[in-house]
Amino acid sequence: MKIAFTSCANIIQYPDQFWWKDIEAQNPDYLFLLGDNIYMDIPKRKGKLREMSTDEYENEMRIMYDKQFQEVHFASLINKMFAKNGLYAIWDDHDFLWNDSLGEGKVTALDREKMVRSRNIFHEYFRNCSTNGRHLYYYLELGQCQVLFLDNRTHAQVKGPNSKLLGEAQFEFIKKSLMPDKEFTIICGGLTLTESMVSKLRGLADNWLDYPRDLVMLSDMLSKFKNVMFLGGDIHRNGFQSPMLLKELLDIVKPNWLTTERWNNLKTPPQFISSGIAIDRPDVVRNWALLNFDKNGVKISFNKFDPNSKVSTKLDAETTNLANQWLIENHYYVPIA
Repeated sequence: MKIAFTSCANIIQYPDQFWWKDIEAQNPDYLFLLGDNIYMDIPKRKGKLREMSTDEYENEMRIMYDKQFQEVHFASLINKMFAKNGLYAIWDDHDFLWNDSLGEGKVTALDREKMVRSRNIFHEYFRNCSTNGRHLYYYLELGQCQVLFLDNRTHAQVKGPNSKLLGEAQFEFIKKSLMPDKEFTIICGGLTLTESMVSKLRGLADNWLDYPRDLVMLSDMLSKFKNVMFLGGDIHRNGFQSPMLLKELLDIVKPNWLTTERWNNLKTPPQFISSGIAIDRPDVVRNWALLNFDKNGVKISFNKFDPNSKVSTKLDAETTNLANQWLIENHYYVPIA
């Protein structure tokens, strides 16, 4: 089984996205698009979007989706994925309103109306890939894998030590959905857990570090399952981050619902990040990755911008080797001697 994943496609900056054909050539069984499937606020026009009526906003969003879905190379790939029932996606901030939008943050009543429209349009263009009805978080069983797609926007509050990112209902859904007997557990998020375009840890990061309560809760839940992988987008680069001890990462007091022993050993899951399939930054554009599952486990390959070609990508050997070495060392993949 092969799962391709990427994020961040800007049809305005890149009307010809030739490199989708490289993903198609791998004949993946599934394609995961990890957010920012369109960019409503590019070029920078946040003020204009705020001023639009709900109908004007919906019309503008449909224009953007039509342009992306009609791009010839993207259309060829997703039509094959639709035929396999293999296209799944995340609704992130640029699909939602504009950069860093928060569903329970400082939004107006008009913004909330636009959010409802954008959610409905997302379901329409991705053909109701959500298996959870009106919600944008959902669960899939794919052979030996169980996969959770998170909604990092609808219930997100203004950032803070005790602020909520997912909301209680989504955490309850995660708890009820995950099964202990699956060989692999894959969590897909629009945000990364710890990585950022700006700084690796705190600062101007837009990631789960801004919501330490939820990061602890998610990490604790996932620590009960084997072979967990967190797939993230957002940051316009490829990346791999091995698990990190939360007590060394976060400047917070141990939650009272965790024992000292558990807190001292609690880690984030490993992060596999691919973002920037079509973004106007030459050093990161065209990033995508491929998970390959076989009888020995899972391996991954990352691909990136090829400076010698205008129409293709090349292997990101450094990130690929780093991630696969970790997968082998931690028995996610066991080579035959």
